[in-house]
Amino acid sequence: MEDMEDDELTESLWYSTEGGRNLGRPGIEGGYIQRDEELGDPLEPEDAQARITLEQKGIDDPLFYVTAQLYGGWLFLTVGRKTKTEAEAIYTELRAELERLASLLPFEEEPDIEIRATQVATESAALESRFARI
Repeated sequence: MEDMEDDELTESLWYSTEGGRNLGRPGIEGGYIQRDEELGDPLEPEDAQARITLEQKGIDDPLFYVTAQLYGGWLFLTVGRKTKTEAEAIYTELRAELERLASLLPFEEEPDIEIRATQVATESAALESRFARI
């Protein structure tokens, strides 16, 4: 039983993407990566479930972008903000949402895979819609 609890904890771990080697490098929005985390087992990064990135574009009049991804094509969302404080708040909120959505992802052998897949798709679309309006 103790091993199962350790496995479940490992599955929901956030860890620095690429061991932090990509911090300061160009991101997908043309800025420079400030924070970058993946959700999963850091010993098996190829099995990660989600990723969240914060990047800064520009220096004098910077813009900040938070990109949230739920791997497998479930969600890809980028939210831009004018201040780092706003972007950090979005990062924190989206990180929690990614963790919640990842916990809902269906496994191939589940009998109710279609129901769970529909739930993840519906909730991902609702999240995209919510952030598109703010």
